[in-house]
Amino acid sequence: MRVLLVNPSQFRAYGVRMPTPYPPLGLLYIGAMWRDCGFEVDFVDMDVEGEEGLRRRLREGAPDVVGLTATTPVFTDAQRVAQIARECVPDAIRIIGGPHATADAADALRGGFFDLAVVGEGEETARELADHWRSGRRDHEGIRGTVIWDGNEVRTHPRRPVISDLDALPFPDRSLLPDLASYSPPDAVHAPVATVMASRGCPGKCTFCCSPAAFGGLVRYRSVADVVEEIGVAIDEHGAKEIHFADDSLTEDREWTLELCDALTRARFPVRYMFMNGLRVNRVDREVLQALREMGMENVGFGIESGSPQILERLRKGIDLDQAHSAIQMAKEIGFSTWVFLILGSPGETDVTARETIDFAKRADPDFAKFFIFKPFPGTKAYRDLAAGGHLVDYDRDRLGIYTPPVHEVDGMSSERMMYWLRQANREFYL
Repeated sequence: MRVLLVNPSQFRAYGVRMPTPYPPLGLLYIGAMWRDCGFEVDFVDMDVEGEEGLRRRLREGAPDVVGLTATTPVFTDAQRVAQIARECVPDAIRIIGGPHATADAADALRGGFFDLAVVGEGEETARELADHWRSGRRDHEGIRGTVIWDGNEVRTHPRRPVISDLDALPFPDRSLLPDLASYSPPDAVHAPVATVMASRGCPGKCTFCCSPAAFGGLVRYRSVADVVEEIGVAIDEHGAKEIHFADDSLTEDREWTLELCDALTRARFPVRYMFMNGLRVNRVDREVLQALREMGMENVGFGIESGSPQILERLRKGIDLDQAHSAIQMAKEIGFSTWVFLILGSPGETDVTARETIDFAKRADPDFAKFFIFKPFPGTKAYRDLAAGGHLVDYDRDRLGIYTPPVHEVDGMSSERMMYWLRQANREFYL
């Protein structure tokens, strides 16, 4: 069988025009799995090749399957890809996976753009689908982790358990990419960049986060040897000069983290390392931070979210501000470029709590404070609570990018006031 994997445009994920940031690691894992199953796999990134490139690949390759991934803000663009696929190869099976399909598969299938949604981790589902298709079946009945659209109704199968042995998965197939250099991560210093996930999941209970829906609230680690081998392949075969870790919570297991740092220090790869996401401040200490720095990690970001204890409690963040301040100061002393991630407009936000957030950022004095407007994503507790309270006043999934205006209000703050505090936060911190 011939498969075409498509990464929709990521413009709406940010809400501003910027270079193509990161390759889609999830699709590269699925591509590797289907190649192992003997399928011919091709790949199109819409931000690199555009609509004309997609149509050419569809006409020339005549794929039997077209597979996409999408977060909620880019889902409209995924539907557009599916519509083009239906025009060019009407008999191809159209599949959607990723965060939006996992959070709301029924919504993802409504309208008939896709035949099938894959929920949660997709690799084992992809392997079962391959067996299904090789047997000549196209009904998709009985496959765990899938939701079906049969033209009339949505039918849901049971969720598949999370993958316990991550070492059993093939490495993401970066040979599918046009070139690592086609991607420009916004914080990269030494391009080209390869992204790596050494673990999956986070035990946090944050009300705004989509990770529990995808990974079940568990953290699973690959073996250190497996991670080191993948990084070596990314360097030797794809020319990576910088490795960005995409893990939700890399330092949850302290001993594993120290083992990884030691192995990468001894490997002496000719690369530097960066974090894409924030660490939890209650999962680092001086020894862990020093080990990360010695292995070549250049930055450390912390997901603080708010400078208000009341907001942190409401978000179920599970940290306190003394821990946060201490972690930031340790990271600065050790020599990291320090970032903090902060959200304005959370449920319960008022002028008082917004001021507390700005004051905390100024007091902690990291190198970068990344202020964002709170975004209620489908599948999260925050989304359900805001919807139930009638606070999704301007809700549009196309406007859920991280740099877009609010789609909600809270009892203590209008959406216009949220934007005022976002501007004020950046002015005060950077000026």
